[in-house]
Amino acid sequence: MSSVHAEIPYPQEPKQPLLLLVDVSGSMTPRIIRLVSGLKLLKEEILKDDVAKRRVEVAIMAFGGNNDESGVRLVQDFTPVEKLDIDYISGLLIPGGLTPMGNALLKAIETVERRKQEYKDQGINYYRPWIWLITDGYPTDIFTPTDQLLILPGNHIIIIDDEVRKMMQEEQIFSGINNPTAYTYKDAGTVPVYLRDETISKLRQRPMADITKYCSNDLYNTVVSRLKAGIEGKKFIIWPVVVGKPGELDLVLGFMVLRDCIMSKVDPSRPPVWLEDTEQKWSAMFQWLSTSIKLTSTSKPGETQKLPDISGWAQIKVV
Repeated sequence: MSSVHAEIPYPQEPKQPLLLLVDVSGSMTPRIIRLVSGLKLLKEEILKDDVAKRRVEVAIMAFGGNNDESGVRLVQDFTPVEKLDIDYISGLLIPGGLTPMGNALLKAIETVERRKQEYKDQGINYYRPWIWLITDGYPTDIFTPTDQLLILPGNHIIIIDDEVRKMMQEEQIFSGINNPTAYTYKDAGTVPVYLRDETISKLRQRPMADITKYCSNDLYNTVVSRLKAGIEGKKFIIWPVVVGKPGELDLVLGFMVLRDCIMSKVDPSRPPVWLEDTEQKWSAMFQWLSTSIKLTSTSKPGETQKLPDISGWAQIKVV
């Protein structure tokens, strides 16, 4: 981990802190290369602006592995963009394990608050920090289903009770194994199932499972409380992005948990967005991020900026 210098570079300039909070759980393995390319693009674009490159400071925090705070690590502390060593950082983004997102959010808040205090100690003005969350799944430390769930096409999630289980046993077909029609979920494990269209239609008539009831432990309550206080107090902004390909179960659950359990309670105006896992969409997201962070960092502190449209890379609904 890179250390923070006692003297903050360019102290005459107000600072725009950007903390990239990155999921490196096992499922992120095929996505890391696109993430690293995005980081390189972010650095290149910000360095093109003589003002932004002196004002934007970037930190990178990774979470994945153990399902507690030990699974969260500050890969790069806040530093001017020009000092980011992307090749070194990429070697530390090693995917594996679970997704301790709740613990990661708490550490991210602590990190931006600590940096703000360092600015204050040195008499440096600053803009509201951004926490840019990138994940491809659900937080395994604050989302713990006690029921077995069935995820149907169209992201319709129901509880598997005895009646549903009987229907599945009677109607499941074992053809087209390369194209499962639904998934079951329990204990952080998923199993593809192959159901006939008529069976799916019957099952879709059952009410959606209430995802929020599975987010109820002490850590979850702390995360929501800290996020809500920080956002309402205008201490930071959080941008939640869920990445994945259509039909991926982790993507669906992650999107629903972030939307229904977290963002709807702390900042309904900023729901999670879906980033389709393609090189083009990753590049477009980091291009948008670099453009937007340059806009805010070159404005007057406290001035509201109209940011570019996100439709080129983000969707507000998972398909």
